[in-house]
Amino acid sequence: MNLRHCEHTMEIVDNILFLDISGPFNEYDIIAITEEVRLGIEQFHQKSFFLLIDIHHTEGGTPEGFEESRKFNLWLDEQNLIAKAIICSSAAFIEINESRVRDTKKQRIQYFCNKETAMNWFHTFLS
Repeated sequence: MNLRHCEHTMEIVDNILFLDISGPFNEYDIIAITEEVRLGIEQFHQKSFFLLIDIHHTEGGTPEGFEESRKFNLWLDEQNLIAKAIICSSAAFIEINESRVRDTKKQRIQYFCNKETAMNWFHTFLS
C-alpha cells in the first residue's frame, strides 16, 4: 500500500512569502506548516507582506486539518498582510476552503490558476 503524505516548501522573496503544499493533509501537517509560516512572517518584523499559497497539487484534507487552517487564518487576520493569493484549480476545494477556513472577510483573498496572474494582482496594491 502506497500512502501519500503532505509535502510543502516555503520561500521568502522580498515581502512575499511563497508556500507550496501538495498531497493530502491532516491537522499535524497543518500545525507543522503553519508554525513554519509564522516563523517566516516574523522575519518581516511587522512590515507589510503578501502571501502566495499554491495548493493546486493538494488532494484535500481532514476536517481537523481544515480546522487548524481556520485557526491560523484568525491569527493571520492580526498580521500586516496586504493580500493573500491562493493558486487552486478545483472549484470544489475552493468552496470547502471558503466554508471551513475563512471565518472573517478581513483578509484580501483571491483565487488564481497560476502564479503569474497572482503576482500581477499583488502589483495592483503597489501602485
